[in-house]
Amino acid sequence: MKARTYVTLLAASLPLISTAGAQATKSSSYAADIAAIGKVAAEFSQRYMRGDAQGMADLYTENGAIFPSGRPIIKGKADIKAYWTLPPNVKVVDHKTTADSVIVVGNTAYDYGTFRAQNSRDGQTANPGYGKYVIVWQRQNDGRWLMHLDIWNNSPAPQP
Repeated sequence: MKARTYVTLLAASLPLISTAGAQATKSSSYAADIAAIGKVAAEFSQRYMRGDAQGMADLYTENGAIFPSGRPIIKGKADIKAYWTLPPNVKVVDHKTTADSVIVVGNTAYDYGTFRAQNSRDGQTANPGYGKYVIVWQRQNDGRWLMHLDIWNNSPAPQP
C-alpha cells in the first residue's frame, strides 16, 4: 500500500517538477531578453551621440516605424535613417533612456520609460530635454531584438 501511495504522489508531482524547471528556464530567459533589449537601447544612444544615422536605422525592423512628436509616422529603415540624420552643425552630446518597465511576451517586448537628451548647435550646448517613450520590440530569427514601433514625446524635467 505504501509503495502505491509513493508512486501516486510521484506521478502527481511530475507536472509540478516540470513546471518549476520551465519557470526557472523562463525566468533566466526573460532576464536575458530584458538585458539584451537594454544593451540595444544603450547602443542606440551611443550611435545617436556619434551621429551614426545608418547605425541607428539598423536597430529597427525592416518595416519599423517611428512616431516623432508633432510629425507624421515615419516607416522603413531608409526614412528612419533620414529622420535621424543630423545637420552638420548639430551634435548630440548626451542621450540616455531609462526603462520603467519591459514586458516580454514571446517574440515581442513592450518597453516604456523616460529619456534625457542634450545637443549642441555650432558648439553651443543647449539645455537638456526630457521625455517619455514606448517601444515595441521584436525578436528576429537570429535572436536579436530590434525596435519595431518607437514613439516619444517631451515632458518636464524630473523632480529631484
